[in-house]
Amino acid sequence: MRQLSERCAQHRHARNPRFSAIGANDAIPRDSPPAALGGTTVLGARDFLSEQHGPLRSETERLSRNLLAYDLDQAQVVVRPSGTEPKAKIYVDFEGGALGLPQARRRAEELAAQVVDECIGRIGFRLSPHASLLPDYIDLDLKLQFGTAFREELKACADRLSASSRDEQLEWLRQRLARFAGGSDPLEAAASAVSSLLREVSDESRASTREALLNLGVVVQNIPPVPRLDPLS
Repeated sequence: MRQLSERCAQHRHARNPRFSAIGANDAIPRDSPPAALGGTTVLGARDFLSEQHGPLRSETERLSRNLLAYDLDQAQVVVRPSGTEPKAKIYVDFEGGALGLPQARRRAEELAAQVVDECIGRIGFRLSPHASLLPDYIDLDLKLQFGTAFREELKACADRLSASSRDEQLEWLRQRLARFAGGSDPLEAAASAVSSLLREVSDESRASTREALLNLGVVVQNIPPVPRLDPLS
């Protein structure tokens, strides 16, 4: 039981319509396995579609074996396409050992994020640190827009937003975030990403706006349900 408690796993998705066709093959190509993932050397690679793992007896077996596994020091990375949705699934399993559970879990989360960045980079995506904090079910194209178009809109409206009431600020964010995050409250789903972005935009703002944006970021990070109001015009 102790060994199980020290073993931390992270399950991440990279979602985009093109994955329905390429699956994991372009994220980590079978014909050129990576030498390192997440800054850690790959010690071994396994392609479960290869003859080394036996002949393929049916299409069902091909689907179940369509995965790539990479052994790292104290970790394992598995990449496979979803059989039902346009996304690749990336699993990172990290051995905590003597680190202790909280530190091991943080290390697993960091490694998972690094691996996702490297995998999607192979198909031409580079996400901002803020966009990477959005939920995995959001398409990569929308994450790109969050880090570019939405960031510019937030920056352009920063002064006006900082002078508005708290309810108006939150409603403005909810209106703009509706396309990025689903659920009954898109701001709650995107809270970590928005809070991080607000901190960055505040650094580029004048003093009075900076303080208001930082305070808003703290509120967003711990967002409570609020009544709907008319958004800022």
